[in-house]
Amino acid sequence: MVSHQVDLELNDTSLCPQKAGSPVIATDGNVLPCCFDIFDGYGLGKIITQGFLDICKSYKYMSISGTT
Repeated sequence: MVSHQVDLELNDTSLCPQKAGSPVIATDGNVLPCCFDIFDGYGLGKIITQGFLDICKSYKYMSISGTT
């Protein structure tokens, strides 16, 4: 089971083989770490209120993607 903590590591490659390397923007404007997050469990921010690069440079995104 995957935890929803900010310092989440996606070690289970069946969950996200890209390891959050390909963020996507949902129809509601929410930026998700990858297309495997179909239930919006790891929303990183809204593209409407934040810049895409700001979201991708955030601690939350970097901790999920393993770049911290």
